[in-house]
Amino acid sequence: MIDDSDILRRHFIAIATDTYEATGVFAALDVDREVTSIREWLTDEALGPRRFDAQDYAALAHRPSLEQIKHSIRKQRRFTDGDAVVVYVTGHGITAKDNSHLIVLHDTDPQDPADALRTADLVQWLAAHQGLTHAMIIIDVCQAGQLADNLPAVLTRDLPAGWLVILTAPADVDAKLGAFSGAVSSFVDGLRHSAQAAAKAEPYLQPYQFLQSVVNHLLHHHRQEPLILKQPWQQSVCLPNPSYEPGGFEKVVVDPARRDLAVLQQDMTAHWAVRAPWWSELARSLRAEPC
Repeated sequence: MIDDSDILRRHFIAIATDTYEATGVFAALDVDREVTSIREWLTDEALGPRRFDAQDYAALAHRPSLEQIKHSIRKQRRFTDGDAVVVYVTGHGITAKDNSHLIVLHDTDPQDPADALRTADLVQWLAAHQGLTHAMIIIDVCQAGQLADNLPAVLTRDLPAGWLVILTAPADVDAKLGAFSGAVSSFVDGLRHSAQAAAKAEPYLQPYQFLQSVVNHLLHHHRQEPLILKQPWQQSVCLPNPSYEPGGFEKVVVDPARRDLAVLQQDMTAHWAVRAPWWSELARSLRAEPC
């Protein structure tokens, strides 16, 4: 089980734009529904101390300006190793003439997109918080995969091991509205209604559990293949398990090398409970026999 005792603050940051001044170029989008799907999972009060807070950065979910985003991410708070941060970006995305990926903002001029947000800048602003070791960044806009060509190789290489970075569509593909958030909702609902004890045993999910379900859903239902730019290899505090039930579902303690093979404590107890009378009778008979 992951030790999250050093996580003091958990932030959910949605950057979303629903309407645009260039209405003839950028159609209005129902991004509120997408943001709500992710927020309802991460900020659910049932998560208790694992719950993320969405209030401090709530303004960024409603047509933020470039300066507003820049100030909020760079200056509003210095993230440290005591923070866990999830950033979800939705709206329109485009690839500029210089092949840089841009997040379209409310007042972005399609003929001169200087006031759009360079997606690479957003990642670099977050990476500049050098103590931030727990983060999940989801770029859920059209052509998001282009970001992979825009980030410096050294930055991609040196992103902290605890980061999960998801680009929900390839470089030359438009992301379908609601596809990714719908896949997440389907996964989370499945966990919440799972009757399997193993689904309730851990407070956090392994990234491969989350990604396998979400990616398969996107491929099967939308033929949309996300790009995973960075992935941790252990449970992530940015992936709280909504079905976790503390107590009664702990795994039997074994050596670390065999931990993934461990059965649930309750299953071990039930296994030996039906055999206990037989063992007790055998022990009594052995003690009764003369040496």
